[in-house]
Amino acid sequence: MSSKPGCIETVSGLEVNPLTLSPDDLRIGDITVSLSNICRFNGSVAIHYSVAQHSLLVCDLTAAILEPLVARQLRAQQETFRRQALLTALLHDAAEVYIGDVMRPLQGFLKQWKPAEIMLTRTILRRFGAQTGGEVAGIVDIADNAALLLEAQNLKRSRGIGWGLLPATADDSRYWVEPVDALEARAGFFNRFQELFKEPARLRAD
Repeated sequence: MSSKPGCIETVSGLEVNPLTLSPDDLRIGDITVSLSNICRFNGSVAIHYSVAQHSLLVCDLTAAILEPLVARQLRAQQETFRRQALLTALLHDAAEVYIGDVMRPLQGFLKQWKPAEIMLTRTILRRFGAQTGGEVAGIVDIADNAALLLEAQNLKRSRGIGWGLLPATADDSRYWVEPVDALEARAGFFNRFQELFKEPARLRAD
């Protein structure tokens, strides 16, 4: 909610319209704090597991997928491609800060939500110098699904059996999903962002 029609109030107190966000509306502090507070699986897990921690897992899996691809590129191209790809992975769910999340089985029934989510994600990725499509998007999708499988195996009673998900690499089993509290996830997310982003940033959302 917000005092302005059609707007929400972010952690920093900024009032923004989620459907008309501009780059000036986007603060990494807002994104970091919110994602660390939002729980995966709509909260249907025994212990809080944040979207921020999920994003770090997707970033790690993306890095594993990238290893053989980056090795075939020139050194200058390697650094740029890798950095942009990992930023894309880290921020792939950042739109949830502004429009929330809809669980996959319901997305087909809410026809306007997915286009809004795609548009908002592109705005966020462009703001922070990440990739918005092409090969990187496909790699991040693979990593996202692999993360979902790992999370299900570690956090859900079904262990993800019958979900139709595949690992991203042959040794995904080395990624054990152990939920951390919101503050630890927040720090991890922001530190990873600082490593990948080229401009100074502040964690404090103000």
